[in-house]
Amino acid sequence: MRFGADFFKKNKQFLILIFISSLFLSPSTVLSEQHHHNEVLLSTNETNVYSTEKSFQGSEEEKARPSWDLLGTKGKYFHASLALTGVYTDNAFNSSDNKKSDFSTYLTPEIWLTMPRSFEQPSDIGHTSSRSPGGLTLSRFTPSIKRKYQSYLMYSADIPLTSQNSPSDETIAHTFGGGIDYRGNRHYIDVADRYYIGYEDRGTGIDTGPADVDRYHSNLFIAGITYNTPHRLGFRFTYSNYRLDYDDDQNTIRERTDNVYSGYVLYKLRPRTVTFFQYAFADIQYDENSPLDSYEHHFFGGVRWDMTAKSKGLLKAGYGIKDFKNTNEKTNNFIAEARIDYRFTPKTSLLLKVYRKTNETDIPQTNYIMSDGLEAEYQQMLTARITGLLNLAYIHDRYDGTLTFGGQTGEREDDLYQAGAGLQYEFRRWLKAQVGYVYTDRQSNFSFFSYMSNTLYFRIKGSL
Repeated sequence: MRFGADFFKKNKQFLILIFISSLFLSPSTVLSEQHHHNEVLLSTNETNVYSTEKSFQGSEEEKARPSWDLLGTKGKYFHASLALTGVYTDNAFNSSDNKKSDFSTYLTPEIWLTMPRSFEQPSDIGHTSSRSPGGLTLSRFTPSIKRKYQSYLMYSADIPLTSQNSPSDETIAHTFGGGIDYRGNRHYIDVADRYYIGYEDRGTGIDTGPADVDRYHSNLFIAGITYNTPHRLGFRFTYSNYRLDYDDDQNTIRERTDNVYSGYVLYKLRPRTVTFFQYAFADIQYDENSPLDSYEHHFFGGVRWDMTAKSKGLLKAGYGIKDFKNTNEKTNNFIAEARIDYRFTPKTSLLLKVYRKTNETDIPQTNYIMSDGLEAEYQQMLTARITGLLNLAYIHDRYDGTLTFGGQTGEREDDLYQAGAGLQYEFRRWLKAQVGYVYTDRQSNFSFFSYMSNTLYFRIKGSL
C-alpha cells in the first residue's frame, strides 16, 4: 500500500493526463503517422513558429486519397512550393520583464524529389527536439508505402525578410532530408536522415537577453528493419545517431552525440491489432567531460491498432532507467506514450497525444528534465474551401537538481499552456492561405523564466 501511495504521489500529474486521454480512447481510436501536426504550439520542435505548417486536411478530393499530406497537384517526381508568412507577437523575446513586440515576414521555399513519382509526402523523420535523447520527440514507426520502394530528397528554408525585434536575429533556418523505404515479402527496411541548421526558441536554454540567439545544427540518422514470420510473430530493430552542435561557446556544454538501439518483439492479435514489447538503449555522450553523460534503458509494453479507416492508435507504458556514467547516480521513472487520431467524418478529426519522458537539460546545474505533455488538435472542414483548426497543449517540465539563479535556489518547475486557432482558405488546389492565433503562458517557480505571449500569423502558399 505504501508503494502504491508513493507511486501515485510521484506520478500523479501524468496519471491525471492518462485519465483525461482515456476518456477519448475506444477500440477504434488512434493515430495516423501521416497526419501533419501544428508546429506552432510546441516550442521544443526544430520547426519553429515561422514554419507554421498546414495542419489542415485540404480539399475533399485530397482527403479521398490515402494520405493526409500531399505534394503539389498530381503525382510526379519533382515538387516545389513557396510560402510567405507574416507573424506578429507582443513578446518577441519570450521574456518576463523585457516585452518587445515584433512583426516579421519570412519566405519559405521547399523542394521535394520523389522516386517513384508520388502524390504523397513520403514519411519524414517527424518531430525532433534538441532536448530529446536520440533527437526524436516521440516514437517513429515503420513508414507505410503501397509499392515496392519509395525514396525522396527534400530541402526547405525559413528566410527572414523584415523584422523589428527579430526573434531569430535574422537567422536563416535550413532543413535537408532524405530517405528510402523498401518492402519485401516478409521484411521491411527504412532509412532516413535529416540535417538541420537553425536556432532555439527565445526563452529556452541559458539565453539571458535580446542579443542571445542559440544557433545550432543537428543531424539525425535512423535505420530500421522489420521481419514478420508466417505465424503472427514479428521482430524489429532500429538504430539512430543524433549529433548536436552549437555556434556559441556558452553552449558547448550542451553539445553531444546520442546513439540509440531499439528492439521490438511484435505479436499480431488481429489483422489490424499488434501488441509489442520494446527495449531501447541510449548512449548519451557530451563533447566535454560532463557529469551529464548517461546511459538510458527503456522497457515498454504496448499495443498499436488500426481497426478502421477512421482511426488508428498507439498506447505504450513502461519503465525507464537513467544511469549517469561519471557520478554513479541512477534514477528510475515511469514513462509512457499514447497517441490517438480519430476521424469522426470526412470533414472532422481529432488528434490527441499524451506522454511522459525524460529530456536532456538545457540549464546548467541541473541533471535532466522529466516532462509530462498533453496535446489535442481538432480540425473541421467548414465549407468546400474553408477548414478550421483548434489546438490545445500543456507541458509540465520538472528539472532534476538544485538550481541557483537570480538569488533563488531550488528545483525548477515549469507549466506551459498553449492554445491556438486557425483557418485555411483554399483558392485553388495549388494556392492556399492561412490565418491564426496562438496564446502561450509559461509559469515557472523561477519568475525569470515565466512569460506570456500572443501571436498572430498569416501565410499564403503556392505549390507546383
